[in-house]
Amino acid sequence: AEVSTQSTGNAACGWCTKLECAIKYKVTEDSEGITINSRLWWKRTNNIVLFNSAGVKVGELSWSRRAVFLEGCVKCRVMARVPFTPKQLDDWTFSLFDGELKITTGEKLVSHHELIGQCREAYADIAYFAFARSSCEGTVYMKRGMEVGEALEDDTCNSQCED
Repeated sequence: AEVSTQSTGNAACGWCTKLECAIKYKVTEDSEGITINSRLWWKRTNNIVLFNSAGVKVGELSWSRRAVFLEGCVKCRVMARVPFTPKQLDDWTFSLFDGELKITTGEKLVSHHELIGQCREAYADIAYFAFARSSCEGTVYMKRGMEVGEALEDDTCNSQCED
């Protein structure tokens, strides 16, 4: 099953603060990570908002053809030879398992950073994620244990996609 990566950065979703607009999932306990199908841009980023188990926003993971950012912890250029297909949707897998940020596309490891100190501690308890500044054309592949917030199910956020 798939769910749209529609943006929850709108008033109806409390500008990415309401958990009803997020997917509940213990991201840090999944060694395989979460996979998103999205278009990759040069200047515009795709963004995943990350919340802890108390529902508090911890930060955002943003990525583009040029860079990967984990708010407050990681800021780096993506390798120049990232495999992607211009103007097409590609699968991107993100993992925060065992204190490490890993991003892959296909079988290729695009980015790998070990989180240390306060970053490792802050991102150790990610239990919800939502999408901000995202296109409707993207999807997240649902996995066993993922729970979709009711506002995503009842289309509260459907009209808030950016093209």
